[in-house]
Amino acid sequence: MTAAPKQGVYKKWTLTDAELAELKQLARICQEHQPLELRLTWDALALRTGDKANDLLYYRDDILIGFFSIDGLGFEEAEGTGMVHPSYRRQGVFRALVAAAIEECRQNKTKSLILLFDHRSDAAAAFATAIGAQHEFSEHNMRLDTPDSVPQVARRLDFRKATRDDAAAIGAILAQDFDGDAEQVRQNVAHNMQSPIYQYYIAMLGHDPIGTLNVQNLGGDAYIYGFVVRPDQRGRGYGKEILARAIADIVAVRPQPVFLEVETENDPAFGLYRSFGFEVTTTYDYYRLPV
Repeated sequence: MTAAPKQGVYKKWTLTDAELAELKQLARICQEHQPLELRLTWDALALRTGDKANDLLYYRDDILIGFFSIDGLGFEEAEGTGMVHPSYRRQGVFRALVAAAIEECRQNKTKSLILLFDHRSDAAAAFATAIGAQHEFSEHNMRLDTPDSVPQVARRLDFRKATRDDAAAIGAILAQDFDGDAEQVRQNVAHNMQSPIYQYYIAMLGHDPIGTLNVQNLGGDAYIYGFVVRPDQRGRGYGKEILARAIADIVAVRPQPVFLEVETENDPAFGLYRSFGFEVTTTYDYYRLPV
């Protein structure tokens, strides 16, 4: 008996090689239609732990025509983004995927879903507004092509790769920065540390943890995320030292470009990154949808 063709939304805890190949083909079609950044990390998709249904696939007659990916299920807020085949847009596909994503958030007690899109996509902005999502902020993706031009800095901090024993200190620094729950952030950090994609760093002033960042290997590229200096230690040049030493650690392994993201309205951080030689490549918009 011939199996019925796949139709509608399918929840996935892990993705097979065949599904990843379908997704990459769909991404190619979408980007050929309109050259927008999709904000998908193929390495992360391939390494799903299988504990939550993070990925949603939409099929029409066995053809993959839509996809939505969620990160952060089980925490206060999760981030999600996706795509729809150009020939199947305005047919309710993305709305169905977002509805399924909201249901996953509810089941995992996540209170908000943050939708993120390339700033150049007018259709994405219109969709987010139509479903009641509110624009929260925008971020520049920035690229440094010449890490060897990074300024020399005095070494005043003990800056080192973090271990699981540092998760609580890192969680406290990050939670203070965005007024989050320190224990929940600690759990998230400890969970991320199990993945080969993440490498956390911690900066100590004597015995006092004052800063952190993490470097993620995404498709062979080095991305700096979660870069925070404690508020009471800002304005003293520690951020410049942490950034310079992190970049030096990255290129010591392999000379390569370095990427990071910064809120468009964070003028001090943007100025620091520009002084290092970082240039804006893409801007992403973030919309909050209450669950």
